[in-house]
Amino acid sequence: MARRFLATNQQQQHPNGPTPSPTNKTARVMASPPGATSRPARKRESPEAAELRELKDNAALFEVKLNSALEENHNLKAKVEVLDGENLRLRFENTKLKKENAELRRKVEVLEGKKCVISYDDLKPGGILADYVNSFTFFPTFKANDLFLELINGDIGVCERIKRYHHVTVEERVKYNDEIRAKKEQAKQTNAGATGNGGGEAGEDLDAIMAEAALGDDEDMAEANSGAQRTRTRKLHWKTEYLVYCFFVRCNISMTRIAALFGIGRILVHDIVYGWVNMLADTLAKFFPVPTRSQMLRAYPKSVIKKFGHAHIFMLLDATEIFAEVASMKSVNAILYSAYKHHSTLKWLVGCDPIGTVWDDSITDGYPGAVSDPIQTTVTEILAQIPFGCAVEVDKGFLIENDCAFLGIHCIRPMKMLSGQMQQSKEDVALTQKVGKTRIPVEQINGQMKNSASFFDKRIRLDQIGLADLICRVSYLLQNFKLAFIQQHDGTKKDRPCKAHIRWYGGEDDGLIDIRPYVELWGTTSEINRWRELAEMPENEEATDLEISELVLAEDWPTRLRKEHLERLA
Repeated sequence: MARRFLATNQQQQHPNGPTPSPTNKTARVMASPPGATSRPARKRESPEAAELRELKDNAALFEVKLNSALEENHNLKAKVEVLDGENLRLRFENTKLKKENAELRRKVEVLEGKKCVISYDDLKPGGILADYVNSFTFFPTFKANDLFLELINGDIGVCERIKRYHHVTVEERVKYNDEIRAKKEQAKQTNAGATGNGGGEAGEDLDAIMAEAALGDDEDMAEANSGAQRTRTRKLHWKTEYLVYCFFVRCNISMTRIAALFGIGRILVHDIVYGWVNMLADTLAKFFPVPTRSQMLRAYPKSVIKKFGHAHIFMLLDATEIFAEVASMKSVNAILYSAYKHHSTLKWLVGCDPIGTVWDDSITDGYPGAVSDPIQTTVTEILAQIPFGCAVEVDKGFLIENDCAFLGIHCIRPMKMLSGQMQQSKEDVALTQKVGKTRIPVEQINGQMKNSASFFDKRIRLDQIGLADLICRVSYLLQNFKLAFIQQHDGTKKDRPCKAHIRWYGGEDDGLIDIRPYVELWGTTSEINRWRELAEMPENEEATDLEISELVLAEDWPTRLRKEHLERLA
């Protein structure tokens, strides 16, 4: 009875069945600390549910890819629309350009029918180039160009008798170049003291000068002197040939285009350019020899004397580099490569006087860019034309003190910062400022040459290095027809003379002084002592200081002193 009651009681407490016995897992659950989260019971997934879940995941992945593809398709449609618009615009422009091209061709045909070509007369007032004379030639006005051509042509007609370049054989060119070199060597030997005396003015016999510079043969010279016909049959007037040369050098126009502008062949343009540049190089060299000391001291800048306290500076020396084509041969490229410009270049040394005047011997031949300034100075012997006891003013890179000491001349050069030196001394700073202010003329003439010769705006072709050398020399010499650079010029004087007129032909300008009477400012110790001896002589009692100075300059002391100096060094 009691057992039956207990079983009934248990069934009432657990209506679903008998009370389970406490297993180990249940005991662990019951023994877990309060607050612990119980792990949910795992439910076994049926195969159908697993397959359904996998299909849903794949559907979601495909939906993402589909959205990405739709977005990309939308972007491509936008790009296609943009390209369609651009294509349409290009079609319109192409149609427009075709119409313009047809119109230009029609105009060209009209011009060809009219045979409209350029000539020297177009520079005259009223001509098509009258307003642009300065842009196409080396002079600002038609009158100035005409006067220059008359001066160069002379009475014997140098410009009218220029021989066609391709008619000159290689043997004749070699012979001519050898003669030029021989004349220069003879001039160095016989006229070693020409820069030290007060000789006659340059250009006293211009006809003889022009005769030497003529490029014709002996028969042509005989015809010119006898008054016979001196001009060859030419397609262009000789003044128009000068304009062809100006177009090539001044405007940097190719020979083919110049031939089209002047209605001639390209070979004729080649002959004109080469013939005129050789003629100008030889003729201008005769006009501008090395100035004598008397010519240099007759018109000396006051600003230089004020800065240095003397008038010993004879030359301002600088180097100029112009880009050249890169050679395909490594050996040639290594020679032309300039470490300063980081490119293949040609380098020239150019010297001028304190007012910016250059002469033929102050312009060296072109050298490859790999040559340093001191080496090029030594090889070219450009310092040999500076009289003994005078000075040359250079930049920091010209380490030429040894060459100057050997020739007995002074080198005025700003000091470089030494290794580890934080600041220069007051003396070095003052010297740098003096040199910087007085070297402006040589910097200016370098810029004037490059501005006037647009031929150098492009890289020099390797097959035109010889032509570039002559064009550079001629372009520098033509700068002598421009105004002098004088720092203390007040700008009030009208009709100012050019640099060549001042230096060689007695011109005067503000800011210049005749320093010859003041021997203490320009003479060496021997010249000063000799000047005093001459002043004390009875026959020179009525002579002026200028006349006594001319007597001292005529004795050519620099040549004598340099000879003694070299003998002592030997």
